[in-house]
Amino acid sequence: MKICVLASGSSGNCTFVELEGVRFLVDAGISAKRVVEGLRDIDERIEDIEGILLTHEHSDHIAGVHRLLDKFHLRLYSNRETFRRLHLTVRSGQWIELTREALSIGPVQIHPFAVNHDAADPFGYRLANSHTSVGVITDLGSVTNLVREQLAGVTALVIEANYDHQMLINGPYPWDLKQRIASRLGHLSNTDCGTLLVDQIHDGLRKIFLAHRSEHNNDPILSLDTVQKILSEANVDAPPISISHQRKLSDLWVG
Repeated sequence: MKICVLASGSSGNCTFVELEGVRFLVDAGISAKRVVEGLRDIDERIEDIEGILLTHEHSDHIAGVHRLLDKFHLRLYSNRETFRRLHLTVRSGQWIELTREALSIGPVQIHPFAVNHDAADPFGYRLANSHTSVGVITDLGSVTNLVREQLAGVTALVIEANYDHQMLINGPYPWDLKQRIASRLGHLSNTDCGTLLVDQIHDGLRKIFLAHRSEHNNDPILSLDTVQKILSEANVDAPPISISHQRKLSDLWVG
């Protein structure tokens, strides 16, 4: 398995995942040029990407989709409600409709699952084969039992740590936007992320990426420190945790 967060934050999100030779992008909210260059930096090629798994239709997750589909003929995987809001014209067979049922692509199973966010029909994803799996979950305002079930037992996890509560309250955003972010259909705070991880960390979890960090309402060191403090207070031994960034690649994890 290989994972690299090419970009993650309020201005654009894209994660590369390779599992048993099958390569995906989860979202493409940055330019096609940045996607291609980011893949090149980790010795991967856009031509080898099986397709794009879309979580939802917000601009910071779809900005590069049209160009990538048009120029490189990638497949697009999404549910019907998300696809409808893209207003795309695609080639026959280029869009693969996802439901809440698992879909097999060669040796890889895609498990989409619903999350609480203010989009049409937002998804998180668990990608798995017979012996390893990764969960990718950003843009959720609250954690459901379904989310916990889908993330249970994963080998690696890309998870949202969007904001620090005090930075959000004291920050520059208008009050209605602050309320949206902190709502059950908004985003996970650093504290929310750490609390979820207390229950999700197990002996087989080998890597965590903290993702979708707000540049205005969070700080990379603060997000990591908050999560690690919560885990420490709960006497939970965490695997290596990496910070994702808006304008540069995360580390490439191979496991």
